[in-house]
Amino acid sequence: IDFYSAAFGTERTISFIKKESCEPCNGAGAEPGSTPIICRDCHGSGNISSPIGFFSTPKACPRCSGAGKINLQPCKKCKGSGIFSKKSTLKVKIPAGVEENTRLKLKSEGDIGEKNGAAGDLFVIIHIQPHEFFSRENQDILCEVPITLAQAIEGDSITIPTIDGLVKVKIPPDPQSGRILRLRGKGIPFLSKRGQGDMLIKVIVETPLGLNENQKKILMQFEKSVDHVEQYPRIAAFKKIIETS
Repeated sequence: IDFYSAAFGTERTISFIKKESCEPCNGAGAEPGSTPIICRDCHGSGNISSPIGFFSTPKACPRCSGAGKINLQPCKKCKGSGIFSKKSTLKVKIPAGVEENTRLKLKSEGDIGEKNGAAGDLFVIIHIQPHEFFSRENQDILCEVPITLAQAIEGDSITIPTIDGLVKVKIPPDPQSGRILRLRGKGIPFLSKRGQGDMLIKVIVETPLGLNENQKKILMQFEKSVDHVEQYPRIAAFKKIIETS
């Protein structure tokens, strides 16, 4: 499913091969109209005694495979097994907030049990397609937002996408590249409780490409005017570590 379907929930129709009771013989394994005979080895009980030392334990009769009866005319469709495999389709409701590899259990939608026993369960494993801009950290959404050097210095109000639509976000002055801004309640809905996670905006200051000579000259003049200790504290701290190593 896509990113938004995982966030808000959806419904999908799936196809799979399912073992069901054979319709012509109603799971008996005998051709309709024929009469099975009682197994002469187990006398219809389906079990025989297997001696172990002074004791004996019951086990399935090998002649009738534990059925107690033998079909002289096996059902042509299921070849006497009483079970027939066929393609089934089912609508699956996927709840909001599912994560990658979430396993949904659909009770009694699996294969039929032996001897017309109760059907097992069907498990559906959810896989989520990657999104172009968003990634997930549990119920939080992470989005990297590029800004210019001027926007980073002065601050700005920019428009960003969320799963609820476009919103305006105020970028404060002097954010360092990699700073995280948090929008409360703009993340993925919780699967088992009310509420949503948060939207985490990772600010990325993008360096301009293809500067001409005049632009480079202006940039270098600006660089020379900067106090590298006060205005580049992270660079100054990094250099200090190198000098003392």
